Amino acid sequence: MVQEAQASAKNGQMMKQMLEDTQGEVEALKTELARTQKEATTDPLTALKNRRAFESATKELMSQLGSEELTDLCLLMVDIDHFKRVNDTYGHLVGDKVIISAARLLSANVNDKDVAARFGGEEFAVLLPGTSVINGVKIAEVLRSGVERMRIKKMDTGEPLSKVTISIGVTAMKKGDDIPSLIDRADKALYASKTQGRNRVTSEL
Repeated sequence: MVQEAQASAKNGQMMKQMLEDTQGEVEALKTELARTQKEATTDPLTALKNRRAFESATKELMSQLGSEELTDLCLLMVDIDHFKRVNDTYGHLVGDKVIISAARLLSANVNDKDVAARFGGEEFAVLLPGTSVINGVKIAEVLRSGVERMRIKKMDTGEPLSKVTISIGVTAMKKGDDIPSLIDRADKALYASKTQGRNRVTSEL
C-alpha cells in the first residue's frame, strides 16, 4: 500500500511537471507568434506600421465609417522634401536618420487611435479616424511645423544639416471611396503641395 501510494504521488508530480512544461511551451509559442506578427506589420527602420498594416487598418476603419462609432476618416500623405538631395549630399545613413526623426515626430503627435505608417521610402501615411478635413489640416500643420523646427546633425562631425521640411496632402473619406481612391485624392493634394513650393499643407475636398 505504501509503495502504491508513493508511486501514485510520484506519478502525480510527474504529471504536474509535464503540465507545467506544456504550459510554458504554449506561452513561449504565443510570445513568438506575437513577435512574428509584429515584425510582419512593422517597418524595421522607423518602428511605424508598414504599408501592409496601413492598408489593413484602412480597410477595417472604412468598414466602420458611417456607424455611431466612426463618422469621419481623414488621411494625411506626408513626404520629406528634397530627400534625394539629402542622400546625395550626406549619405544614406544620414538619410535614414532624417526618416527616423520624422517618424518619431509623427508618432509623438498622433493619438493611440490614429494610424501612422511608413508608406514607402521617404513617404508616410497617417490615418485619423473621427477627424474632419478641417481638423486634419490643423494636425498636418502641427506635423509640418514640427519637422521644420527639427535640427538634425551629422553623426561624425556634429555639423547641422540644412533644414528638413515635409509636404502634406490631406483628404477625407467620401461615400463610394475604396482604398485606392482615398489614397489617390490625398496624393493629388500632396502633389499640389510639392508644386506650390513644398513645406506646406494642401487639402483635397
